Amino acid sequence: IMVPVIILMGIGPLVRWKDAKISDIIKRTAWCFIAAVILGAATPLIKGWSTWLFVGLTMSWWVLFTFIESLRENIRNFKGSFFSKIFKLSRSWWGMMIAHLGVAVSIVGIGMVMTYSLERDVTKTPGHEVNVGSYDFKFEDVKRGIRGPNYIADEGVFKVTENGKEVAVLTPQKRKYFSSQMPMTEAAISSSITGDVYVSMGDQTVDGAWVVRAYDKPFVTWIWWGTLIMSLGAFIAMLDKRYRTRRRARSAQAE
Repeated sequence: IMVPVIILMGIGPLVRWKDAKISDIIKRTAWCFIAAVILGAATPLIKGWSTWLFVGLTMSWWVLFTFIESLRENIRNFKGSFFSKIFKLSRSWWGMMIAHLGVAVSIVGIGMVMTYSLERDVTKTPGHEVNVGSYDFKFEDVKRGIRGPNYIADEGVFKVTENGKEVAVLTPQKRKYFSSQMPMTEAAISSSITGDVYVSMGDQTVDGAWVVRAYDKPFVTWIWWGTLIMSLGAFIAMLDKRYRTRRRARSAQAE
């Protein structure tokens, strides 16, 4: 369902609505489509083929390349340096295009998470490791009786390494709140631009081991960053002088 929407999102800023011709649109965006397909296939071919990821990445590249084409066409008649030209574009145009780029970023995040997310649910004692994809979670220790403002907890200590290099030390907790006496799980998360890794502790078994859940969510942060970029685009578009002029005109008429 989203594919036609994303295609229209890419060509919308390029269409001259009064005299739009399909042949002209195809000619101007052909390079965008070809480049998007090639780059969209690159990651799935390297990491393992996924049709959904291929479609998602192709759509994201399509939005980016049509943005570049729209930028090129909008500034070609302006005089001056490249930077002076781009500052002549309206805030509404920039807001729209930034919002479109936010959609592309979110699509990348969704596609990568759906395709490459990994998780393991195991029972381990301190001193053992859990492997999830390229990450190793070494269960180093359990600290008991950690007191919080309204709870007491058992806290696990997990050293996370990737290809032998330490990337994080995570401390998930199994909490018991004083008010309800109900045990609650508090996951520990390490976030980066390439995604999140996190671990949680379940119940302790009769033989002293712990239920451990470890996750690798690649590029999940891109979903939220894309949403923020879309919001930024909407805010910038609202600052366009034309919209402020219209609001002042309506206010004057009302008076």
